Amino acid sequence: MSLIVAARFPRLDESARAVRRLTRAGVTEDAVHTFYVHTSSVYWAIPMSDSQYVEPEARASEFGAIAGAALLGLILAALCGGIAASFNGPAYLVLLGAGVGGYIGALFGTVWLAGKWRFVEPAPDTDKRPPVHPVSVMLAVQVPAGKEKFVKEALRRSGGEDLERAQGQWVDGTWVDLDPLAPSRPIHG
Repeated sequence: MSLIVAARFPRLDESARAVRRLTRAGVTEDAVHTFYVHTSSVYWAIPMSDSQYVEPEARASEFGAIAGAALLGLILAALCGGIAASFNGPAYLVLLGAGVGGYIGALFGTVWLAGKWRFVEPAPDTDKRPPVHPVSVMLAVQVPAGKEKFVKEALRRSGGEDLERAQGQWVDGTWVDLDPLAPSRPIHG
């Protein structure tokens, strides 16, 4: 495991300035890793089957879509079939009624069971998702022995924000085991 100090930069050119400052002071290029943390890197890491991250009101929406589509689809198909039979209309009115009913029923059922049209107070915000690294350019440095203070100061002077310290695997100039869902360990002072 390597000691890694990382900082967030608002822009790529600011992180490049920090890389130049570090390499001029003797930090090797393979000890510096610049990368972009973005939202999609967070969501791919959340297991799709893990209901821990699902909003409580959204759990019933799938059932609502299916039930609403089936119920309203049948009702409108029967209604359109009755109208078509009464007026010797075309048979495709039954299919049209079923399609429109299914679409409207799925929408209505989803919204109804998801809690959007209920007349109750919303539950307090109980967001249990772990804190994540914010969307930004990150610059991670594999800290050479005895150079932690220098690396932190160089990152700060170059515009680095939200410095954090981590232990991680550094392979071929890359921090390979960064977990964007893991809480960061900020460096204060």
